[in-house]
Amino acid sequence: TAEHIPFDDSSIDIIICAQAFHWFATHQTLTELNRVLKSNGLLILIWNNSDNQGIEWADNITKYVDSFKPKDVSRYKSMEWKAVFENQNLFSLLQQKQFSHKQRVTRDLVLNRILSTSFVAALPSDEQTKLVDNVKKMLNDIEEIRNVNEFDISHRTDVYWSSPLKSSS
Repeated sequence: TAEHIPFDDSSIDIIICAQAFHWFATHQTLTELNRVLKSNGLLILIWNNSDNQGIEWADNITKYVDSFKPKDVSRYKSMEWKAVFENQNLFSLLQQKQFSHKQRVTRDLVLNRILSTSFVAALPSDEQTKLVDNVKKMLNDIEEIRNVNEFDISHRTDVYWSSPLKSSS
């Protein structure tokens, strides 16, 4: 686990955590990451998110899927995970860069992506079926993609990085 990494002190050059840090953003995790990273090491945090700005149908699907999310589920979008980097002396100030890109998808790829979302994967199978059926209907009702096999969806990739604060040894 992130709280008990099975590597020696100062033995890791880079730690990359994709789509997950918000699940274990604790002081104990930062302490452990600092322990295993070399003094010139780097912690990289990455999240890919849909970017529905100006695309009403994509925004409607996202809002519908998010309506299944329990209130207590940790999510990147809340930005609550960033609080662990405040008032600590284990890592340098968190830096960030954002990238926008498009992904060519099919309806099946959209559905599989939705099903891979943690809170959707945890739903009972009958609720998953209901969600998928409704998203299929929503996709079929979208005029601009109705008669095409593939279409583009916009994404935003947020990359954060920080270095451990410790003396070189």
